[in-house]
Amino acid sequence: MGNQNQKERLLRYIDQAKVEKLKQILKMSPNLLNKDLASDILQTPLVRAVWRNDMNLAQIILNFGANPNEGGSASITPLMWAYKETIYNQFLYQFNLELILTFVQTKDFSALDYSILHGNYRPAHFLFEFIQSILQFSSYYQFAQDNDYRYVNYEIMITHLKLKTEYQFIPNIYEKPKKIIIT
Repeated sequence: MGNQNQKERLLRYIDQAKVEKLKQILKMSPNLLNKDLASDILQTPLVRAVWRNDMNLAQIILNFGANPNEGGSASITPLMWAYKETIYNQFLYQFNLELILTFVQTKDFSALDYSILHGNYRPAHFLFEFIQSILQFSSYYQFAQDNDYRYVNYEIMITHLKLKTEYQFIPNIYEKPKKIIIT
């Protein structure tokens, strides 16, 4: 059986939550644990399970030895997906907080940077307790512009992170500043 065929089956078993079939293929092909599932799906099996919000499958894949800091070619780790999708509470309760504390930066961005880039204040607020190293406002703006991300007012967001402001008390970070016309 070809490696590509096994990857396709692995992807299908994760997407359909076929636990026993997933276990069989992982036992047969442990080399697929930390590889992209397909050329158009740049996710490892663990990332895919977290992306699907299936913590049961994620735990099974971790038990088979998946690297929680491996994000595949897209370099988006399972923890980053959990924060992007705001399922971080479930992810953290299900797994070990140690994933955050041993987090390896991916392509110059930490999970905190990733949360800031996407304007996910709650996970950024949580992560700021552990990772206090952040970039300059301009770095986030430039990356967001270069990658066509939605607008986030990083100055407001980062200022309130540093002040440890609770989410319900921060201003709208998605609202673009109004242009003042002087006549």
